[in-house]
Amino acid sequence: MIVRHVAIAILPVAALLAMGCGKTGATTVTTSRTVAADAPSTRAAPPAPTRAKFIAQADSVCKAAGAATERFRRMLLQVQHESKAPAGESLPPILRRLIASERASVAKLQSLPEPAGDTATIVSWLAAVSEAIVDQGNLTEALAKGDATGLRAASRAANDAKARARDSAKGYGFRICGVRE
Repeated sequence: MIVRHVAIAILPVAALLAMGCGKTGATTVTTSRTVAADAPSTRAAPPAPTRAKFIAQADSVCKAAGAATERFRRMLLQVQHESKAPAGESLPPILRRLIASERASVAKLQSLPEPAGDTATIVSWLAAVSEAIVDQGNLTEALAKGDATGLRAASRAANDAKARARDSAKGYGFRICGVRE
């Protein structure tokens, strides 16, 4: 029965991850930039990008992350169909690699300069995505332990966070990040 829950729970969260929007290990996303205070600047800081340019840059990151996540999704499906090992043994290693891949994607998203005045919106979006990925980690660990109750709870939490992230992304205007499934 847990294998059925795994297919239902993991694939929608993997679809969210395919959008290239997530970070594991924390539910807080920071977008601060470190600047050396004692080093005189000889160049002016580049101007903040427009919203359209930021969306294009972020969507490019998300597209690349989506391609990587699609490979993980195919691996998950293949292992589910072919492996004789219990899902709690065969799937968590793939899911952990997927989560690590998404950490790299979020680092790229966080490194993008943000449009003036949009930081709070972007932080909110990334926080919802991060929460979904933390829940994916909880789902992975529940699966590894054979904890059906934890698996269901993590799946519900991930789906709720995913819905918030999708709403935020659509509201901001992304075409790929958080929108395509």
